Amino acid sequence: MHYYKVSSNDSEVQISESDWAHFCSRYRLIEAAGGLVKNSSGEYLVIFRNGRWDLPKGKREEGERMEQTAIREVMEECGVDGLTLQGLLLTTYHTYTLQDVDVLKQTCWYAMSYSGNRCELQPQAEEGIEVAEFLPVEKAAACLASSYPSIRDVFAAELGLLSAGAR
Repeated sequence: MHYYKVSSNDSEVQISESDWAHFCSRYRLIEAAGGLVKNSSGEYLVIFRNGRWDLPKGKREEGERMEQTAIREVMEECGVDGLTLQGLLLTTYHTYTLQDVDVLKQTCWYAMSYSGNRCELQPQAEEGIEVAEFLPVEKAAACLASSYPSIRDVFAAELGLLSAGAR
């Protein structure tokens, strides 16, 4: 059976495919995209925002394809260019409340490669990003161990660790 994994803060629930439409009807959907960026040294780009390690992502703009959103958001949040889209890793879902509105954010995560100079990173302070840096996979994984469940799922997808039934 297929199911959707939905995160909320530090917890996760699984929603069956047959219950998905009813579950979604209770939320305002926000579409977003982001990237898991790997440089030529095999290091991964991580950011520190709102007291947690995270990955760059953001909301889709009107008329924009999700691939375009992912590239734009990584560029804006980390001040980089020289990104190449490698393909879709997975789609994650998480819920939160914003100004008394229950939101379901669907984020499409793309694998990306980076060919630029890692010294060029510029965290987007107006988005609350304090740090943007490339880390070896072991250090990035250690940082993200205390991040959001959906962010850990992105790394798991990259490393081939996710079960085939999750969406």
